[in-house]
Amino acid sequence: MKAQASCPASDAASIIKLRHAGTSDFRHEEEHGALLSSFLAFCYLAQIMHIWYILRIDRTVRIQLQPNTEQAQALQETLAQFTVAYNHVCAYGWQHGEKNGVKLHHATYYETKALCSGLVSDLLIQARVKATETLRSALTWKAKKEAAYPKKVAKAQKQGRPAPTFKPVRCPHSEQCAVRYNVHTYSLNWARQTVRVSTTQGKMSAPFLVPHFSERYRECKVATADLLSRKGKWWLHVVVEIPEPTVQRNDTVVGVDLGLNRPAVTSHRQFLGSRHWKEVDRRRFRLRRKLQSKGSRVCQTASQKDVAEADAFPPGL
Repeated sequence: MKAQASCPASDAASIIKLRHAGTSDFRHEEEHGALLSSFLAFCYLAQIMHIWYILRIDRTVRIQLQPNTEQAQALQETLAQFTVAYNHVCAYGWQHGEKNGVKLHHATYYETKALCSGLVSDLLIQARVKATETLRSALTWKAKKEAAYPKKVAKAQKQGRPAPTFKPVRCPHSEQCAVRYNVHTYSLNWARQTVRVSTTQGKMSAPFLVPHFSERYRECKVATADLLSRKGKWWLHVVVEIPEPTVQRNDTVVGVDLGLNRPAVTSHRQFLGSRHWKEVDRRRFRLRRKLQSKGSRVCQTASQKDVAEADAFPPGL
């Protein structure tokens, strides 16, 4: 669910006018305070009343392609050129400290077009978009590490320990970057179980297999897709849009509160969960604290894995 707060244009315009009118309009502090209080109260009411469900749900379906020998060679060449374009944009952005997509497009499009002449323009743009996403993450992580390292050195010197070794963030580089397709570069036919994609040899159609556990997503509207190769097999990760689930209206109201001994309790005196969940959570916290105190890379990885498992699967499930 999503919630959004809205305010009437008259109140918003009044507040903006008060902010920009000068010092003469701020003499009536009581009037301004009353106006601001009413504005905040209205936003609070709008926030708790205007609630709606998300109208679109996305799922990723993993289907296996069955290309022939010539089609497999064309897919391999497409994957290789897409990777070259991706790495070229990453190298340029890293060297110039640039993570703006528009500037990267103007600086690298013609160079990547010359390097990867077999790719259509849309695939070149998708390679630049993926590289932009990677550069934003890498450059942000680089800035955080460089800013945090002096603090780590000062902390180590204060505790009488040797200064930790600085491990710089390196330029992003991919050995095999998955090709991103959109509605302009691929089409999928659920009935015939064929997909038509753009390659360096032009458009080509290939059959595919749908796993039995993904049969329910047939006939769903497709969005983007990623093409990748694993151990000689070709896979297409297709993002499909699932229609909004129908929820029957019900006038019954149930209140839920967090409990002390049990995870939750309803207004009908129904206790949810088990008592031992809290002890399991405390045990995970103690183990996580011990792992983090070690400071080694293996222990930190194990701690992060434990946090992810705890978030995905609550204690006792």
